[in-house]
Amino acid sequence: MNTTTLQHPVALGRIDYMNVAPIYYGIDNGLAMQGISQEIKLISGPPNTLNRMMINGDLDISPVSSAAYARNAGEWLILPDLAIASHERVLSVLLVSRYKLEALTGRRILITDESSSARDLCRLIFSLKGVRPEFVVGRVKCPSQLPEGIDAALVIGDSALSQPWERFFPNIQDLGTLWWNMTGLPFVFAVWAVRKDFARKYPERVTAVLALLKTSRRFGNENMNQIVEKACARLGIDDATAKYYYESLVYDLADREKEGLELFCKGLYQTGITDAIVPLFFFENAIPKTVGQAPFSYADHPPRSISLETADCCPAI
Repeated sequence: MNTTTLQHPVALGRIDYMNVAPIYYGIDNGLAMQGISQEIKLISGPPNTLNRMMINGDLDISPVSSAAYARNAGEWLILPDLAIASHERVLSVLLVSRYKLEALTGRRILITDESSSARDLCRLIFSLKGVRPEFVVGRVKCPSQLPEGIDAALVIGDSALSQPWERFFPNIQDLGTLWWNMTGLPFVFAVWAVRKDFARKYPERVTAVLALLKTSRRFGNENMNQIVEKACARLGIDDATAKYYYESLVYDLADREKEGLELFCKGLYQTGITDAIVPLFFFENAIPKTVGQAPFSYADHPPRSISLETADCCPAI
């Protein structure tokens, strides 16, 4: 079998939450494809840390928050068929509150600094519903950490799953459910992206890493019982909760997920959270298929013709 020999390791990011366990299962268990897994430098961190490392050039390929992609589409390409998305519910992105959502105007909400997708989804939902709270950026891992004077908090990741938020807050909203009810579409929290300059210089490395990630995900899908067992041990949750959590997540980027991602990017622009509507630029559409083809180009299809109104959402602002 031919192997891909790399002069320098590919810097590959990994979110340090259990939500990515199915995609990295094969890599975690010694999977090698064409020799490339021996040439990967795996770097773990919270979503926003990985976002910053991609922006700074410290990572070559990484999962990135969808909201970060919306701000950096000029520099990144999306890898096909990889995502962290949810249909109907997500369980690990929660708004916990002392008041109903509609009553939070003027009240202080602590929003996480760990994930720009969760933070901006929260801001988008409030904007579309006409609720105007005061946002305070910070981080909370357990109910006892909530500062005085805070009426609600956005909690994400493993702590959203493992902490007894319902004992302290009478109102808990799953943001994946709110998005689904407003749009009828999946919500894409993260995509895997490659820096355009790296893809231009090393397209064969990107192709090899993409194949490795997809094979690793297939092994993860075939060994969900082991992943569930590890989640239970790490988070202190029961087997039923862990299974329900992974059943809520989607790791593909199919047409419906793309529609949800495009609508999110459009909503961020329409509500003034970002400065532009961005199309989805994909790696497979941006490199020559074989040596000797046309020069490297980033041209891709324009955004689909969808809107917040036609998605049965609140009127766009």
